[in-house]
Amino acid sequence: MKRTYIIVINVIIMLTILIFVFLYSGYENRISYQRQVEHFENTTVTMEQVTENYLEGEQRVCDVWAQYINSRTMTMEEAVGFIRSSHVL
Repeated sequence: MKRTYIIVINVIIMLTILIFVFLYSGYENRISYQRQVEHFENTTVTMEQVTENYLEGEQRVCDVWAQYINSRTMTMEEAVGFIRSSHVL
């Protein structure tokens, strides 16, 4: 009788520990997934800002080229030559 009582108590303790581990691992899994989603969102927003800044810089270069070409009387070949030479620089 005493031995059966000890075995039942040990089984209850083991089941309690297994249930705790199962619940805790599920909780940690959800938190890890949430962190990954937040990291992805932050990376996406950062890359959006980097791309926007790059495109704004390129637009400024194109505006300068257009202003220079429009202020001069250039043929199409001269304008292309100007852009090629300034692009290399």
